[in-house]
Amino acid sequence: MHCHSYRVYPSLLRLKEPSMLLRCRKDDLHSVESVLDSAKNEYAQKTNVHSPEVVVDQIYLPPAPSHHDAHTRSCAGGTHFQGWKNCV
Repeated sequence: MHCHSYRVYPSLLRLKEPSMLLRCRKDDLHSVESVLDSAKNEYAQKTNVHSPEVVVDQIYLPPAPSHHDAHTRSCAGGTHFQGWKNCV
């Protein structure tokens, strides 16, 4: 997954919460973490609020699909954000 801040930023904007939980695939963790600060800063700057606290969950989304076992739980990628009231 090639994760850009423009894909993380809309989730922050949609939730509009001061703190939230982020879940992604373990394989995507580095990519997500590499853009998280810039997405949080962009959100804070454009909404004129403090940068949100985003906790990256240690429970990951399922791994990428495998052609070895079509019946294993899998996830094509992406992120899951959860706030107190909503999730994206």
